[in-house]
Amino acid sequence: MANYGKCSRFSPPKRRIASDVRRPHIATMSSVLPILVIVALVATLGALALGLVSMVRGGEFNAKHSNKFMRARVFLQLGAVALLGLLFLFSTK
Repeated sequence: MANYGKCSRFSPPKRRIASDVRRPHIATMSSVLPILVIVALVATLGALALGLVSMVRGGEFNAKHSNKFMRARVFLQLGAVALLGLLFLFSTK
């Protein structure tokens, strides 16, 4: 049986994978996005905590601030999910 290149009968041919040198934006996104995801998650948790505290306090403070905090939580959560999606999209594996 003839041996064509370095492939054996039972091993598939090796695929050429583009390195991060040719695609520097992938390396940059892979290092920056996890940090941004963590920041967005902490900001979401902070907005949630502030909204809950304002609801517990009640009264005039609740009327002024709880809805704003919960609305901010929704937008921060949307941003965190979007960043998480980008992180999965740009993950190198």
